[in-house]
Amino acid sequence: MSDGKMAIKNFLVVFALVYIAFVLQTSVFNHFELAGISPNLILVITVAFGYLKGSRAGIVVGFISGLLLDIFIGSYFGMNALILMYIGYLNGLIRLFYFGEDIKFPIVLLSLSDVLYGLTVFAVLFLMRERYDYQFYFKAVIIPEAIYTVIVGMVVYTVTGIAIRWADKPEKRATREIA
Repeated sequence: MSDGKMAIKNFLVVFALVYIAFVLQTSVFNHFELAGISPNLILVITVAFGYLKGSRAGIVVGFISGLLLDIFIGSYFGMNALILMYIGYLNGLIRLFYFGEDIKFPIVLLSLSDVLYGLTVFAVLFLMRERYDYQFYFKAVIIPEAIYTVIVGMVVYTVTGIAIRWADKPEKRATREIA
């Protein structure tokens, strides 16, 4: 398969995964909220691309998906794009030091990334407005969202990994023998 076809295939996989995660996060999972908390599927996709494909892919997917969130549901334009971009970059850096096929380590990365995302959102949205009830926000929002995201994220991460490996796999060309 030529490099151009491979790039198009990768682009379509990224587009499809980000789009599906965005639609599920903003519509379907709003009906499955637990105590006002829903899983962050966009974060799962960003972590998966950062860890499985590297920093550059994590940055691009994080920025694009964060920008999508900012355009449609964000309170400050660019906040989600910046946070997710850095999370994708950090997960890509971790890939340099440790990379394995076991799902346990990516799940730990996902939970740490979700806590980091929650703390950053708290710093931007609440500390700037002089609301300092950190313990309540940590117990009532950050930890439950991290748990819910990890539970749903195990399935989403596995599906994302399969899609990434499929997009990276070159197609075999049928050869005809000339007699």
